[in-house]
Amino acid sequence: MKTTKIRCALVSTNSISQGESVSTLWKPLFDIGVHIDFAYTTFIWDNEANLKAHVHCVIIGFSLALQD
Repeated sequence: MKTTKIRCALVSTNSISQGESVSTLWKPLFDIGVHIDFAYTTFIWDNEANLKAHVHCVIIGFSLALQD
């Protein structure tokens, strides 16, 4: 992302937005200038198997704040 205007999104379990993993993942990114552009609240994803797995997911969009 460095020296570009690339914007990314991450689909993940909601664990990246709660608990101990928040500082582990986001602090180093914020320290280099990454900022969150958007975030969708938790939603349930399930598969098509007979015994469905219900996974709680989030979508977070982010980019690097560029200096003009």
